[in-house]
Amino acid sequence: HTQSLNNMHKYTISVDYLKLYLLGGKFEDRDNIYFKRNQYSSRHYKFLETVYYFDQVIGTLEHTPFSSVLKNESSLFKVENRFLYSTELNYLLQSFFKTTGARFQNISRLDIAIDCNSFLNQYHPQQLITDYLQGKVERNGRGVFTVMGAEKNVKDYTYLRFGSRSSDVTVILYNKSLEMREVKHKDYIFQKWIQLGLDVSKDVWRLEFSLKSKAKYFVDTSSGEIQALTLECIFDNAFLKELAMGLAKRYFR
Repeated sequence: HTQSLNNMHKYTISVDYLKLYLLGGKFEDRDNIYFKRNQYSSRHYKFLETVYYFDQVIGTLEHTPFSSVLKNESSLFKVENRFLYSTELNYLLQSFFKTTGARFQNISRLDIAIDCNSFLNQYHPQQLITDYLQGKVERNGRGVFTVMGAEKNVKDYTYLRFGSRSSDVTVILYNKSLEMREVKHKDYIFQKWIQLGLDVSKDVWRLEFSLKSKAKYFVDTSSGEIQALTLECIFDNAFLKELAMGLAKRYFR
């Protein structure tokens, strides 16, 4: 999904993290879906398994809860990052549900990312961080923030986060190109930038919203009703754009 506001401003919107809460199902090798059990557990579930479709890793599954507070038949399925940028995602999820018999209940965590070279009027994200720290701009709202950067000839800010890791909504502005150079290059993201018109000769910055718990609900602007995010929302580009812009207006103003 892309939107061109003028010749100097383009951005892409992507789902960058997706974890699903499921009920039921049998997790055994069948119909080209395979499971490889890890030697360690997750925080809430006894078994942590890598899920394969043929020889491709498509996600990570947590099942068999430690606590009786969680439903015994519940599980969590985190989709492999690269498939979130693939046209195969819906097919893979439906294959997983059909093969295992697991039933989708709700979205446990969803990260929405807006990637751009600059904001409107060529306002650079790094300059926004500097202006924020110097008190030249203020954020609408209260809460904790975290900033990171490097000491060079000038302070080189590369990361600004609003909210804690446990917040229902966490907002992060950071240099995605730098992360891909220093941590891990993801060619499927890089190719999407090229395909949708971002200038990859310059650094691309990411504004990311991580939604957990109560934040997985939205207000339907047509009816005013509060609705839960559904799996179908993930495949609706118009909805994702509306959600991303709504989050930016609410949490990054």
